[in-house]
Amino acid sequence: MKPLKMLMAVAGLAALIALPAIASAHTDVFFGLNLGGVLVPPVYVAPPPVMYTPQPYYPPAPVYYAPRVYYAPRPYYRRDRDWRWRQRGWGDHGWRDHDRG
Repeated sequence: MKPLKMLMAVAGLAALIALPAIASAHTDVFFGLNLGGVLVPPVYVAPPPVMYTPQPYYPPAPVYYAPRVYYAPRPYYRRDRDWRWRQRGWGDHGWRDHDRG
């Protein structure tokens, strides 16, 4: 009779340990170890919808370049009286046209 009592005590203790797990199988509340899927397959519920929040827009930062030398238009530079004499051989071409052939 003693082995039967021992078996009943172990079975009762196992049922007490498994009771919270069985109770939490179909709920969102977690009671202890969730072993409810062993006895009863758990019901999967879709998670709540995800709220999408777009990132704030930051305008692109200005890109700064190295300062450039600005040359005034050609008429600004004064021509002395011998500028034609110094251009001899070039005809009507200036120094900018040396690569034209």
